Amino acid sequence: MSEKKPILTVDTNLINAKQRMTSMNKLEQWRDEGKLKIVGTFRLKMEIGTYKNRKASEKEKTIPNVSEPLILNQSFIGHAYLAAPNDKAPQFWDLSAIMFPGKDYKKLTKNESNDVMHLISHYFSGSDIFVTDDKKHFISNGRRERLKYKFGIIVITLDEVVKEFSTKFGWT
Repeated sequence: MSEKKPILTVDTNLINAKQRMTSMNKLEQWRDEGKLKIVGTFRLKMEIGTYKNRKASEKEKTIPNVSEPLILNQSFIGHAYLAAPNDKAPQFWDLSAIMFPGKDYKKLTKNESNDVMHLISHYFSGSDIFVTDDKKHFISNGRRERLKYKFGIIVITLDEVVKEFSTKFGWT
């Protein structure tokens, strides 16, 4: 019996349009070999669209998007679903407080709100690991540990996930 294929949700900063990120090239190789699955969020699609970068837009099309749960004043009609009630699920303001401490969740910038929505979509999709190189908002000052402790959300950098999977699974 084989192990479950890991599912990784990737942040927008990992769109490897020019194939210059060695570790992302490795993840994409493993995906192509059927060893893991890479998914994105609706916010990834939105953010790539604002850059108007043709190569990034083409690359984004190769990454399936997970659905976004409906969050009042955050979600877009036609791109969100009504999630079943879940007492353990993170709320927008809960994640906002971890990622942007001391900042009123109603006053987040568009990019900050997108960061929170990336994690909410990741959580509800059932993906295993959220991969980002945005250490400031997702990892530093104990954020990674609080996200894991409070919601079971595992956040890891691109280089860390490649190193971990190489060691754990013996992938090359």
